[in-house]
Amino acid sequence: MESNLLKLFGDVDYLAECASNVDLRCHINYIRSERIYARDNSETGAYFSAVCKSHCKSIDAAFLVLFVYSLHDFEEWPKNKPLEIEKNEWKGYLRNIWIPEYLLNDKAMSISFRQTNDIERFEIADNIIGSAISSPVLSIIHYGYEERYSFEYIIETETEFIDFQSWTTA
Repeated sequence: MESNLLKLFGDVDYLAECASNVDLRCHINYIRSERIYARDNSETGAYFSAVCKSHCKSIDAAFLVLFVYSLHDFEEWPKNKPLEIEKNEWKGYLRNIWIPEYLLNDKAMSISFRQTNDIERFEIADNIIGSAISSPVLSIIHYGYEERYSFEYIIETETEFIDFQSWTTA
């Protein structure tokens, strides 16, 4: 399980290939998500998307689905119909634009394994962490890169895989 996740994070071409195969129409009814922003000017926010384990059997498959779902969500693209571009063109966009924008940010992708109670987050994230995590946590994986202003996690609970993100510009 973790070796496939390591492969996804270690090879951008492989990640783009796998992500280009995700058809959200097959997953949309099994995903829940929520986003919250601070009400002041701090540009602080938190977001999660979760897919039930009965639908995605592995953490790497879940990560791919949740990454594509989140990309559609943040870019405000429709989730219930495919983008009108060819698969190879979509794969190229993922490889050259969207994976760097959302996962690389001019740095190498990495993952690190955390203790089941070790989620660093900003205060705003406390407002949705309870609704994000609805069953006991089995594992937490920090992904992306270490940065002071954002945290990205793949969380495995007894019932779901969750992509949890929090950020601030302060």
